[in-house]
Amino acid sequence: MSIDTKTDIPESPPLSSVDTPEPKPRAKNWVKSLDALRGFAALYVVMNHIAVLSLIPYKFIGHNPVSHITKLFSALMLGFSFGHQAVIVFFVLSGFCIHYRIASGFNAGRHNAKLDVKDYFARRAKRILPPYYFAIVFTALLSYAFLKINPDFAAHLTGYAFSDDILAVHLGWQTLLGNLVFQQWLTCATFGNNTPLWSLSYEFWFYLLYPVYIAIWRRCNTMAETGIIALVSLVCGILVTHVDAAYSWPFKIGEYWIDWCIGCLAADLYVGDKHLVMSKFLNLGVAILVMVSWILGTRALHINDAVSDFIGALASLVLVLTMLHRNEAVDNLKNQFPKWVEKQLSAVGIYSYSLYLTHVPTLCLLCAVWFTIFHHFPTNPVIPLVSVAICIIVARLSFAAVEKFTINRKQGA
Repeated sequence: MSIDTKTDIPESPPLSSVDTPEPKPRAKNWVKSLDALRGFAALYVVMNHIAVLSLIPYKFIGHNPVSHITKLFSALMLGFSFGHQAVIVFFVLSGFCIHYRIASGFNAGRHNAKLDVKDYFARRAKRILPPYYFAIVFTALLSYAFLKINPDFAAHLTGYAFSDDILAVHLGWQTLLGNLVFQQWLTCATFGNNTPLWSLSYEFWFYLLYPVYIAIWRRCNTMAETGIIALVSLVCGILVTHVDAAYSWPFKIGEYWIDWCIGCLAADLYVGDKHLVMSKFLNLGVAILVMVSWILGTRALHINDAVSDFIGALASLVLVLTMLHRNEAVDNLKNQFPKWVEKQLSAVGIYSYSLYLTHVPTLCLLCAVWFTIFHHFPTNPVIPLVSVAICIIVARLSFAAVEKFTINRKQGA
């Protein structure tokens, strides 16, 4: 995902009529916390896709031919079954980072501040497009190699329905053109076998809708606007099932717009110190409990996906504000964790966009190589760990080659 707290906080849309406001001092102190959250979410998505691609031996959990260690590891990895929920966290972080600067200026008393739309879109294009188009080329090359090494995958012969869906390859010109203009999963398939690209199409349209958000935001308070957008999303969610599939994509965008806008709400609450009212609840343990309750509760109750994602966005708001809010409970709990954990997750957060864009084609190629050589599912728990390491190496190389040049270092946080 294209959410960069080190760059998006200072690179968010500047105010055309005033100097760009400096972030609040504590925001600078907590950039690493948001990077760590983003890094954790990115790694979680990678592990989720390793699982559904059958590199985690779920098949052997209840079987005797493998060791007890493998069975235990496989059972533990069932916890990585919620990759979609991690994407909702990305959406909320994205909305927060985009809206943070203009919300800071408005809160500082600059009520005449206006969004410089031209500069905003130029910054978004610079930040998003080069890594994305690099990933399209990368996907084409690895998908071609994938088909050559093990064409059985393209014929849906893995034995796992969900794996077959991910491993399906779409390389037609119409698919390519649709992905180049961010219409994947809306009017066409995702390009190659890079299924995570679906979320980029939604985020692209959320970026386009941000000036609309600002237009409403300037005319009413944040909570009222959130209610208006929630109503719009509700209507879109109802209509999307009654509209011809060829014309339903705008309603799909509208249905999930509220999730991104809740990130904007988090920015307004933070810069306005409204989160201080909730300070006694902003405890990392409480935030984690809220997230777990959302994930397990909505699945157990079979709640509608869009409603579940809306609840998840609210849970993510609590988590983001908790990471930002410096109160004694959070500090004490954070200090119980080794600092190197946050440091490493923060490092992953910096290049998480590249990791998100490149990991599935990489994993698919690894699958093709594995099954061509061994002709069976892996039973060694080391395999997923090696796969993660390879994905990280590829992502860091991609970041060094392309993404780092899209970051405005002169305005670093």
